[in-house]
Amino acid sequence: MNISAKGEIDLSEVKYVEVSDSDRLIRGDVLFNNTNSPAWVGKTAYIRQDTVWAYSNHMTRIRLPADRIDPAWVANSLHHLFLDGFFRMNCRHHVNQASISSGFLGQNVSIPLPPLPEQRRIVAEIEKQFTRLDAGMAALKRVQANLKRYRASVLKAACEGRLVPQDPNDEPADCLLARILSERRAKWGTEHPGNKYVEPAVPESDGLQELPEGWCWANLGQLAWDAGYGTSQRCAYEAPGPPVLRIPNIAKGRIDLNDLKYATLPGELNYAEALAPGDLIIIRTNGSKDLIGRSAVVRGAFIEPHFFASYLIRFRLLATPTVPELLGAVWNAPMIRRQIEGIAATSAGQYNVSMGALSRLLIPVPPLLEQHRIVAEVERRLSVVAEVETAVAANLARAGRLRQAILKRAFEGRLVEQDPADEPAGAPMEPIGAQELGRETTVSPPRTQQSKQAPLPIDW
Repeated sequence: MNISAKGEIDLSEVKYVEVSDSDRLIRGDVLFNNTNSPAWVGKTAYIRQDTVWAYSNHMTRIRLPADRIDPAWVANSLHHLFLDGFFRMNCRHHVNQASISSGFLGQNVSIPLPPLPEQRRIVAEIEKQFTRLDAGMAALKRVQANLKRYRASVLKAACEGRLVPQDPNDEPADCLLARILSERRAKWGTEHPGNKYVEPAVPESDGLQELPEGWCWANLGQLAWDAGYGTSQRCAYEAPGPPVLRIPNIAKGRIDLNDLKYATLPGELNYAEALAPGDLIIIRTNGSKDLIGRSAVVRGAFIEPHFFASYLIRFRLLATPTVPELLGAVWNAPMIRRQIEGIAATSAGQYNVSMGALSRLLIPVPPLLEQHRIVAEVERRLSVVAEVETAVAANLARAGRLRQAILKRAFEGRLVEQDPADEPAGAPMEPIGAQELGRETTVSPPRTQQSKQAPLPIDW
């Protein structure tokens, strides 16, 4: 936990124990993360100053002869092996954990060993290039944060009537809402003959922000003629039934069909409940509060029937022009997001929003023609944001690969110039016993005059 994926000491979360001098970490100690999940075992960092820190049994401390081996060189070498997947491929697996023993580390892990002055030059160059890389990544992350704020500001302006100009000649939104409610009653009668029609609750707008002239408030229950939960039957990748959308299929306000599971009992499905254009699908339960209430609008007909799982709620929006598009465009606006987080209940580590609570969610409704203008402007601006976000994410991924490329060049001897005046790394080295393990770690003969790969002379 206290070694980052970049090979640095991270003190953002620490625990405290009594520490003796023998357990205290000192300048030059190398810390190797010996137990973790398989993807993270092997992270390595070194201690840059004297400390009063101890270390847990999930760490192996490596203490080196600093007059012969630069600890930063060893730490970077081991972290390079971590980034390259060496420890993931060689770890021992336990229940939910993986480990690399100190015996394996001392006997089976070899690193290139150039002359000590060259070690120090390479380490200095690594740190210089990493500093530049970190500065570039920090700048990219600031761009990401600014794009997130800009996206929120666009949606906020859309909900407050500040994104596009108003036209006093537009038909007021309350006339549109009256037609929607009339269509809602007619749709209910057609789809649920014989069932008593229930009028939707009238929104309470007291204390809400003042809307522009010609706008009105509506709740989600007024804009949808029906709502319901999805199927609870088990789904699988190789099942014979139709596709069933799940939480991974609701991404960035869109339906993502890249990871589909299928119904195992297709004969038990009601095909009248298949998803249709204009349906609003909302995530109703999850362990992450950020995912609760995320949604997507079905924007076109599926070639084959698609259903949705029980931890999603479907609101069947009326086919009034632009209502589904408007909700899809502004759903993540701060005003709507605050409402969703305010009605989310929590139980046993799970967040939940009910269908009834979502039905009362308040939506600012502009005049019909203004809705067209708002939807077009939101999509125009956010499409630009999405392009920039994609470019930033690609450059952050590239920066991550550059870190490994820098280390690769370093340990191939291609990062700095060699100096023939340096004392060869193959000069005799006496092994230092691994006293705490009661054994001795030996050094293999050098492979070349200038560099070698061998188990390290270390004190564990």
